[in-house]
Amino acid sequence: MIAALSSALACGDDEEDLNPADYAGFYALAQVDGHDPGWYHQMGGVDCEVAFTSGSLVITANKQFRLDLDYDFRCFGTDPFDGSDVLVIIGTDIKSSPGQIVLNGIGPDFIGGTSRERWSFDAYPRGDHLEMRFYGLVREYWADPLLMMGPKEPYDGPCFIGCF
Repeated sequence: MIAALSSALACGDDEEDLNPADYAGFYALAQVDGHDPGWYHQMGGVDCEVAFTSGSLVITANKQFRLDLDYDFRCFGTDPFDGSDVLVIIGTDIKSSPGQIVLNGIGPDFIGGTSRERWSFDAYPRGDHLEMRFYGLVREYWADPLLMMGPKEPYDGPCFIGCF
């Protein structure tokens, strides 16, 4: 009985770690939370809405990545204002695990605004697309958007952080 139960439980753990090199390529921003780019959603912890309008993810064959997301924002309250900016995250730390790859990089410090901060993303393969989520405090700040990137296209451009 115990052997049968152990065998049944082990069947769910057969998923192998993904190979990040298999995901090298260029992915354009296709959707945000199931909507076309440009859809506004409420940010977390601030009285503002944000709309990612375009963007891309590049993963190189030598395990570097760059995420660029253009966005518009509109803030309300006693001092309302609108604007636009670009979020750029670069990194050289791509880890694999069952069913996902994790991209760790450096990007802007939106909380203190004085330095660069560590940013992480979970990326889940969905055919020739990658479904991405921010990880940690920035996930809360951006109100947990689900980014659909792709379809994957070849990328043979430059590396981002020294070529090694």
